[in-house]
Amino acid sequence: DAPGRGGFAVRPGVALAALGALAGMGVPVEVHHGGLIQVLAPAAQLEAIADLAAVRLVRRPYLPAPFAVTSEGVALINASAWQTAGVTGTGVKIAVLDTGFAGYPARQSGGDLPASVDTYFLDSFGVDTGAGSSNHGTAVAEVVADVAPGAQLFLAKYSDDVDFGPAVDQAINNWGATVIVHAAGFFQGGPGNGTGTVNDKVTTTTAGG
Repeated sequence: DAPGRGGFAVRPGVALAALGALAGMGVPVEVHHGGLIQVLAPAAQLEAIADLAAVRLVRRPYLPAPFAVTSEGVALINASAWQTAGVTGTGVKIAVLDTGFAGYPARQSGGDLPASVDTYFLDSFGVDTGAGSSNHGTAVAEVVADVAPGAQLFLAKYSDDVDFGPAVDQAINNWGATVIVHAAGFFQGGPGNGTGTVNDKVTTTTAGG
């Protein structure tokens, strides 16, 4: 059977052991972050992976659900009053995390996005896959640029809950972003009490300032 993309959580403190065991099985690891590892493996290997002592559970990666975007953001939140008072986001670094930024160069040419933006469009193997097929992130970035026209803008693409963490780390550690905009949600990944793979990353990130 053809390989499929799957993720699993490892027991605390044994991520390296899990990675070593997977390498011994010949299972390609796409990305790992914290206690999560994402692999590309045929269904026939899943039971053997689940039986590894370091593995707590095996599941498919959780996918985000983009929220609706309203382009008239400035009027809705009365940002024009702040802009008139000189508050435009100058000196602030804002990272937009989303599942796709299709068409963003055209928006730059049209003046809807800054002429210069840094991007992070890497897949789980570290290959630049481009802006993706969804333009949801482009629309979100336009709203951010309208509300804070003086801010420096960064665009980071991710695909699921496993590579969400590396995208956050890119925004903070490499870009020095102090504001992260993420207009999507996960309907899986936690018991609904504010904990879970994505929630825990958000909690530790905000706690760090």
